[in-house]
Amino acid sequence: EQYGGAAWGVRDVTQGSMEWLLASGEFITARRVLTTVFEQQFAPSPGHPDLAGCWPQWFMFAPFRFIQQRHSHGDVCFWPVKALCDYVEASHDLAFLATSVPYTDPECFTTTGPAESLWDHCDRVIAHAESRFISGTALINYGDGDWDDTLQPADPAMRTRMVSVWTVGLAFHTFRQLAEVARRCGETVRAARLEHLLVRMRADFARFA
Repeated sequence: EQYGGAAWGVRDVTQGSMEWLLASGEFITARRVLTTVFEQQFAPSPGHPDLAGCWPQWFMFAPFRFIQQRHSHGDVCFWPVKALCDYVEASHDLAFLATSVPYTDPECFTTTGPAESLWDHCDRVIAHAESRFISGTALINYGDGDWDDTLQPADPAMRTRMVSVWTVGLAFHTFRQLAEVARRCGETVRAARLEHLLVRMRADFARFA
């Protein structure tokens, strides 16, 4: 996205850049972008258990891959999944979801295994989101921020106790898309799990918003 050699921002690449590629029918390039982004998803790590299934805010390519922003804002984890669903909806390439892709080690930022299907990568996003739910609800917490990069709570502890309507809305939209894709692929168990989650999210949003 920044042709001068700077970093790829995960949120930025999976928004306008991906939408332009899909609108212009550049599906081969879109697949390459998606594969590159999903390879940056963090694998489980004893040193960074909270990062499993997340992405860096931004990353660089070899030979500078060791330069990354390890943490990301609370909404970033949903954009790659949304972009993947957008791609499938535009291309009807359901088989792409079975593509095996490795992960990134959050300690040293090197590629690590095992390679798993994009379905499995999405499952890790769902698990990450559930791990951030406010206790007793299906509402994801603020985390390290939302779309407004400058808006941070004065008390850092509030990141785990407050909710961004923006992030909840994005999570709901993304999981609804993923549920529909799962139904189209015959992934009935995944679809049912997501539908149950969506019902909870909608009910808690109506209750607390």
